[in-house]
Amino acid sequence: MIDPRTGWPVEHCASASVIARNAMTAEALSIVASVLEPKRALEVLDSYGAEGFIVSRSGHISRSASWPS
Repeated sequence: MIDPRTGWPVEHCASASVIARNAMTAEALSIVASVLEPKRALEVLDSYGAEGFIVSRSGHISRSASWPS
């Protein structure tokens, strides 16, 4: 994944999954979730009513409070 702000590869995120009201929104927000730091990414997802599950390269998991179990 390339960070559109810098043109360089994202190094901190291994995976980001998003559930949103439609596929186009989920795709766009998954890029946001991959590029931003997890805490900020989850704030943005929440503002769109979406859920997220983010795995860092080190294996740390960040997820929305209501991410399905």
